[in-house]
Amino acid sequence: MSKKAFLFSGQGAQCAGMALPILERFPRAAAYFEEADEICGFPLSELCKYGTEEELKETTVSQPAILLCSYLWFLIYREEHGRDADYFAGHSLGEYSALLSAGVLSFRDALHLIVKRAAYMKRAADKARGSMMAVRNPEREKLLSCIRHARYRRGLCLDLACLNSQKQLVLSGEEGAIREMAGEIEASGAGEPILLRVSGAFHSRLMEGAVGALGECLERTRLHPIRGSILSNVSGRPYRSLSEIRRSLRRQLISPVHWRESMRYLFRAGVSEFVEFGARATLSGMLRQEEANCHAKLYRGE
Repeated sequence: MSKKAFLFSGQGAQCAGMALPILERFPRAAAYFEEADEICGFPLSELCKYGTEEELKETTVSQPAILLCSYLWFLIYREEHGRDADYFAGHSLGEYSALLSAGVLSFRDALHLIVKRAAYMKRAADKARGSMMAVRNPEREKLLSCIRHARYRRGLCLDLACLNSQKQLVLSGEEGAIREMAGEIEASGAGEPILLRVSGAFHSRLMEGAVGALGECLERTRLHPIRGSILSNVSGRPYRSLSEIRRSLRRQLISPVHWRESMRYLFRAGVSEFVEFGARATLSGMLRQEEANCHAKLYRGE
């Protein structure tokens, strides 16, 4: 029997009207949106239905919005198909959606954590002007040379944030350092730099101020026994214990997302079907950059 993996989108996958097809297809979703409004302390449901792209990109909105909508698409899938997956994996924020869908976190606890996580990350971002940049089609040696020169010879605050696929990685750091690097990468032919519209330098040392507070929240949160295999962004491997989950979610704030390594692990494990839950098909596209013929799709009630 073929193996299946469920994938959960991270920040950046939000889009205007993201709640509308869910509410049309799944009437019970209204109760989840109502509960989310109460937990968040602001009308998340209205923003998910009618918010603009500009409103939705704010990290304190986009993080709970993506978790909520990803989870509801998962519930629709489970109601219509009835079969769980052999593996669960989420990109950054999506790791919380994976833990929720796999039963390690309750809905309320997952949303509480994400609301706190977003607030701590925003606070850290407000203290340092940070930014992020994707690099498409990177020339590995040239790019590493650029990064080493920027970090060790010029002292720029610059970190690898996401290793997404053989054709895409993401850098994170001080805003000035990112803009300088964009020019150098383009000039040296090390890849195609794309500045990202984000409000901070996520998955970098500039998020250090959020680690302690999030760790305290995680220690107070009840985690339920692991069922199935849930992959860690930090290690690219399945979690082995609840204590490892708490440690990894703290480290994830300042560590690279090893997404490519996670997907390579799933390929080696014999996974042949990937179902993505979220508002946009971001992870499915990354998968096809690794394996052009892999069976990966964004679920929309098919």
